[in-house]
Amino acid sequence: MVSNSNRITARGLEALYRAAVLLNAGLSLEETLQRITNAITDVMGYPVCSVRLLDRARGVLVTMSAKGTCKEYLQLRKEVKLGEDVSGRAVQTGQPQFVEDVTQENLSETARKLVEKMGVKTYIAVPIRVMDEVVGVFSVMMRRKRRLTESEKRLLELFAEQAGVAIHRARLYEALRQSERSFRELFKRHSQILENIPAGVVWLDKHLRIGWENAEARRIFGTPGVLFDRLVGKDIREVGGVKKAGLVKKLTRLMEGKEFRWEGAYTSSSGKRCYIATVGVPVIEGGEFCGAVVVVNDISDRVVAERARRKLQAQRMVLKRLRELNRLKNQFVELVAHELRTPITPMKSLVQMFLDETFGPLTPKQREQMEVLARNMERLARFTKDVLSLSRADADEYPLRPRNFRLKKMIEPVVKLVENKARAVGIVISDEVPPDIRVHADPDAVAEVLTNLLVNAVTHCPPRTKVVVTAKVRGKNTEIAVSDNGSGIPPDILKQVFEPFVQGERKAGSGYRGVGIGLAVCKAIVEKMGGKIWVQNNQDGGATFKFTLPTAKSQ
Repeated sequence: MVSNSNRITARGLEALYRAAVLLNAGLSLEETLQRITNAITDVMGYPVCSVRLLDRARGVLVTMSAKGTCKEYLQLRKEVKLGEDVSGRAVQTGQPQFVEDVTQENLSETARKLVEKMGVKTYIAVPIRVMDEVVGVFSVMMRRKRRLTESEKRLLELFAEQAGVAIHRARLYEALRQSERSFRELFKRHSQILENIPAGVVWLDKHLRIGWENAEARRIFGTPGVLFDRLVGKDIREVGGVKKAGLVKKLTRLMEGKEFRWEGAYTSSSGKRCYIATVGVPVIEGGEFCGAVVVVNDISDRVVAERARRKLQAQRMVLKRLRELNRLKNQFVELVAHELRTPITPMKSLVQMFLDETFGPLTPKQREQMEVLARNMERLARFTKDVLSLSRADADEYPLRPRNFRLKKMIEPVVKLVENKARAVGIVISDEVPPDIRVHADPDAVAEVLTNLLVNAVTHCPPRTKVVVTAKVRGKNTEIAVSDNGSGIPPDILKQVFEPFVQGERKAGSGYRGVGIGLAVCKAIVEKMGGKIWVQNNQDGGATFKFTLPTAKSQ
């Protein structure tokens, strides 16, 4: 009767024979390892068998072949770190590892459940060597706990050696195939390198006739397909685009053994215009000219970019000059404004003294003339102030000292100031601003804005009408509005009314039209304070100017 040991040995020899046959089958490494794994499980009766190879760069073992493992376990243990698991220890130590009960290993809960699901106990891992170097591990699992006989251990070591031979042969085979591929690729590139380089290449014979050009040259010169075939054998100096570009003399220098370089515009036979950089190199053999290579690069993008750069540089210089001119303009405006304002103040005082009859009584005619003079002096003073404010705002030099203040308290003196002008033409100014609204802004700047808006409203309102000032808190901003009963603003200038020197055709109650600068001052100041300003015509006539200011955080 044949003993159990002899049966194992016989099966092992059969499995080894199958493995040896597979080594000569010319299969890939993955196929060979998988078939060896299958042979071991089929012949030896081991329920689970796997081969893992070492990825030395990452320090992990990667499963190359396996049989008998459930899908979940294979996915979980696709890669094993060195020193981890029985397989990892076998590779790290270089010695076979035997675990009688794998469920007692330090496994994760998931791995333990999967091992129990497969119904395996004993785990044997044998390192795989190639040229005395550990390159992987050969592992088997058995369903019951038992120790291996010496013959079984030796068989597993032989299987590991066979796997090592398979790996070594596969690596040699892969190296051979790689060498073959490299040779083929080198040969292919040698024949195609000029065809695929990003520069255009044209080969000319000793008579400067076109012999060959690559894809990029055909693209640049616009000679695809049949059209190119017509150019083969033709003197390149007779090609239309070459003549137009003035390259004939430079190409002729090649026959004298001289190189040439040229950059410029080129128009292809298809009419496409581009910019090219060309280098021509003669080929000399035995002291005689036998041909030439012309290399062409499409530099259109570079030329366009350079032109754009120069254009941008010119624009920057213009902008710098404009800024300098604007600075000089602002300086001039401020100087003129100061020079005008200096004599205006005493002149206004002098006119007022005449009106007060400080120097004696005035005739009705004299009083009328003095009142006209006073109004004009007032307008000149306001114009001077507006010009100075606009200039400072434009130069970002308008002085702002924002703080929290009660809006009503600031508006009252402004309304009283403009009321004198309003009464003269029978216009009533109504202050309807709630007393509890507080804003965060520069009170002097807000007063200037409101003064301009009120003067503008009074100027353009017919007699015996009303101008209303209101304010509402709208979240983070407070909206102030000045409404009048005038003729409104023509729709065609509604959006431009805040631009400097824009004037509408509104009927002026005072008979005076301004120069269109006051509203521009309002816009500049409001925006400096972080607000917005706009205007809309009322349905029942007139216009409403609105602007916003930041609401004080604590009302």
